Amino acid sequence: MAQLANFPASKLQRLSNTRVFVTIDIMSYYDLPGLGNETISANIPADAVLGSTDVSTTIGFHSLVLVGRTHQYTGSFFAGISEGTLTADDIAGVSVFSITIILYHEEWSVDVVSNGAKRQLLIDTVLASNHHSSESGYEYALYAQTRNLPFRQHHNLNPNPNPNPNPNPNPNPNPNPNPRNFPSDNIIRASNTRVDITIPQYPTYFLATSTSENIAVVALPNSLISGQTDMSVNQIAGDGVVQINAAAATYTGTLFRRLNETQLTDDDIRSDVIYTVIITLYGTQWPTDISTDVTKRQVRVRVRVRARVRVRVRVRVRQI
Repeated sequence: MAQLANFPASKLQRLSNTRVFVTIDIMSYYDLPGLGNETISANIPADAVLGSTDVSTTIGFHSLVLVGRTHQYTGSFFAGISEGTLTADDIAGVSVFSITIILYHEEWSVDVVSNGAKRQLLIDTVLASNHHSSESGYEYALYAQTRNLPFRQHHNLNPNPNPNPNPNPNPNPNPNPNPRNFPSDNIIRASNTRVDITIPQYPTYFLATSTSENIAVVALPNSLISGQTDMSVNQIAGDGVVQINAAAATYTGTLFRRLNETQLTDDDIRSDVIYTVIITLYGTQWPTDISTDVTKRQVRVRVRVRARVRVRVRVRVRQI
């Protein structure tokens, strides 16, 4: 037990020839992993007494098991769609994701859902992003979505900041007249130890090309639970991290390279020349049946040439 290393002399008092008094102080850094435990047992070795053998005969309780409080996460959100990841399209699309949080050796605050501030704090804890909405390319990422604030409000942009001629019409202005709290309908306190969260569709969710954000659970604040101290990141069990990637594609091959050099004619398409298109995905993956499913393997590519004539070419995408 690392917390007891270099135990201070002031905390061990010799009251008499046969009695000592030990004081165990607060150990603010004590931590156990999720679902972890350790057994503490008293043992008096021979070199601690005026004898030649250990004191093995004991009376009263002299051992205990310390268990780590745990916040365990399950559900479809952190599981991801593909190898523990999601895409921006997954968040903006029709999918609705779930998160279930189960506490061990701890209980939820009775008002963790009904109290708007606590409800939002829970969402901020569970869906903590490594990017803020003030960062370029992340204005409509998850930080902004879970607060449901317009881009202009996030960045304090106002085309007419003072339409009233009175420079101070309200002596106590509210800087956020529409405070945001995650909707209570999307969180259920199912029991003293379980909370269910539904992540709704965010149709305006957007990540800039070739970017991503990591969503990871952080320490669970003590205001959300009945305990007096936070539940640390070390006390997490289950999946508590997911990466959301911006879906993007790069196109290579002889067809588009040829188009960069010159124009194609209908004769080029009719001739016996075989063209290739290689499409590499970033932030998402091709389905395993892209080659065998007739509908999926037909990819429509639109190419705009200099004469502004739109040519449609059907290509087959091979699973590489």
